[in-house]
Order: sequence, then structure tokens, then C-alpha cells
Amino acid sequence: QHGPLVMLLSAALALLVGAERRPALAALAALPLAAAFIVRPTSAIEVAAFGTWVLVRYPREFFKFAALGAAVALPWLAYNLYIFHKPLPLYFYPQRLRTPSFWVGFFGQVVIPSRGLLVFSPICLLAIPGFFASLRDPDRRGLHIAMAVAIVLHWIMLGRFPHWFGGHSYGPRLMTDVLPMVVYFIVYFWSVSGVRRPTLAAITA
Repeated sequence: QHGPLVMLLSAALALLVGAERRPALAALAALPLAAAFIVRPTSAIEVAAFGTWVLVRYPREFFKFAALGAAVALPWLAYNLYIFHKPLPLYFYPQRLRTPSFWVGFFGQVVIPSRGLLVFSPICLLAIPGFFASLRDPDRRGLHIAMAVAIVLHWIMLGRFPHWFGGHSYGPRLMTDVLPMVVYFIVYFWSVSGVRRPTLAAITA
């Protein structure tokens, strides 16, 4: 699930960043976002965060955004109704987010040796100053806040998940889903620090 999801969220981010120059691209972001939810239910967070951003920043495009998202989601919901007699499979229901040890799962995502994101990829720490640097961009400040909110909510959600460790895997599997946003902020940090400035231009063109 994670590979296709990262690809779809990266495509949605590229469209939303490009929408600053071509607002019509904001509506098209609904296509990869809706597909991302079908691939993995945790991406409901990104759908909500980016959908809110489109509504606030591009209200004229929001109807198209909703319509395109529905065009992807409705056939899938109809399939679930026909096969499972429910609009969503059990895997997608929020009652799975129950655990008596929230803080273990919460901090386990970033610092536990066999699972922690910062253990395997300490460079991700640069996303923090990158986010604060991105707030200086008045045109995309709202999008950057939506991205940060999605990262934090995803992290909190994983703390609520009983199997926060990601099963019999090794490394930060469940944090993979937010890496497109994390990498964006890392690149932003590099851009303002004077390192590889063309890199940011490549992802924001």
C-alpha cells in the first residue's frame, strides 16, 4: 500500500503547489487524493487537510474538486455495498484506533530503535526548520500549514493504533505515508540555507 500511496500523495502535492500559478490544478488534486484513500484509509487525513485548503484558497474550484473526488470514490463505494453490504470494508472503520498505550505508539514512531523514523532517517529533523521557513511564503503558507497538520494528525493517529509497530516489519513503515510532506519541508530548509537552491525550484515550478 505504501508505495502507491506515496506516489499519489506526491502527485496531489505537485498539483496543489502548481495551483498557485494555475488554479484549475487544485481541482485535479482530488483524483490522486481520492485514489489515495482507496489505497489506504489513513490518507483520509490528507484528504481532509488538502480539501479544506482547496475550499479556503480556491472556492471556485472546490465544486470541481468534490465532483472529481466523487467520480473516483463512488464506484468503489458501490462495489463495497454490492460485495460487503457496507460502503466501507471493516479495515476502514475508525474503531480500530483503540489502544491503552498511546504514548508508547506515539513516541515509538520516531525514536524506538527498530521502528523510529528519526533513527533510520535523522535527516527528517530538518523538516521542522523547513516548515517554519515555509511560513514566510505568503502565497503557499496555508498549504504548508495544511501539510504540517496532516503530518501531526497522522502521527497522533498512529499513537492510537494498537499495532503501531506495523506488524512484522523493520523500520518506520507506518510513517512512510507522510514522507512526501516531510521531504518537501526538508527541501525547503535546504533552499533557504543556500544549499542546492535549484532543488526547490524543481518541485515548485
